[in-house]
Amino acid sequence: MKNKFALYVHWPFCHARCAYCDFRAFPYQEKRIPAYADALQKEIRLRRNETGEAVLSSLYFGGGTPSYIPLEYLSAAMQTIAAHFVLPKDREKTIELNPEDVTGPFARAIYRMGFNRVSLGVQTFHTGLAECIGRRHTKEQAIQAVQTLQEEGFTNVSVDLMTGLPGQTKRTIAEDFALLRELNIPHLSVYALTLAEHTRMHRQFMEKPADFPDEDEERALAHFAAQEAEKIGLQRYEISNYAKEGYASQHNTSYWKLKDYIGIGLSAASYYRGSHEKNTDSLREYLQWIDRHRIPVIEREKLSNEQLYTELLLTGLRLKEGIRFSELRRRTGFSPETEKKEALVRLREGGLITFDDRRMGLTARGTDLLDTVLLELLD
Repeated sequence: MKNKFALYVHWPFCHARCAYCDFRAFPYQEKRIPAYADALQKEIRLRRNETGEAVLSSLYFGGGTPSYIPLEYLSAAMQTIAAHFVLPKDREKTIELNPEDVTGPFARAIYRMGFNRVSLGVQTFHTGLAECIGRRHTKEQAIQAVQTLQEEGFTNVSVDLMTGLPGQTKRTIAEDFALLRELNIPHLSVYALTLAEHTRMHRQFMEKPADFPDEDEERALAHFAAQEAEKIGLQRYEISNYAKEGYASQHNTSYWKLKDYIGIGLSAASYYRGSHEKNTDSLREYLQWIDRHRIPVIEREKLSNEQLYTELLLTGLRLKEGIRFSELRRRTGFSPETEKKEALVRLREGGLITFDDRRMGLTARGTDLLDTVLLELLD
């Protein structure tokens, strides 16, 4: 069976919108959940009709807040996926959870459904900092969530942390990493706070900018977090991701290597057979399309070789392993090792990249200056 892709399922509902969130999400919309859950199952069937028989390279339930999904709907979605696609037991099956939602019965139920990896949205173990950014958990709840998941059989628990939070210091970050060490976390994602317009966090910044770290302070905090990750045995394999050996995210690697993936649900994105697709972000429109037995794709773009080359650089250079020149030639027809040789030499002399006759990749300095690297290579 040659047809293979990663599958992403989007659950847009949540308890409350975090102060920094600008995703398509619906707090306190319980009455809409049954119709949406039914539509998800229908879209899975529609996608199976489109793709034919296929093997899933990975499965990921994201949101929103997937731990806000009533268990009966989550189980029904998993059963529908299993009935329409091949999902080998050893492949990664991830669900995003909020710490405050994790209980023993819930963790036991999702483990029995087939999930084998959890992405836990901690952001910070410090209760005060968490409250500041609109998270609902305490330090104790975050620790208990990890321990409960481990007790119920999850050996692959990933934690999300954030840097650049108002009031955050190297000391608070160091304390977070001390807890990660104690909890024996095998995977970590570290993201800088993004102040998207029209969010509460952005309004807070506009009112009191002095409460937030400046650009230099934010970079220093990010560098410190990277150093702390290495100290506890988590190796950086992507700009924002760290893992013990064998625990790099299979699903997200499909994105970074621009392999085929299909998104199910409201506003979900796909890359399939050389085209980008995006589902509608209108819940009413999404339900209407599904009711008419139509896949709710409102945008579709077939990538040219030039566009594909650009995207492979944008995503592939994020990986520590870099990009193989042979892969770029095979997929796009471009050969940067010859066509961009002067730029490559300049970037290497500037300490931003390394390259040989097989591949190129970023240095630690280049990781901070990815935009500069891209400008040189895409000029």
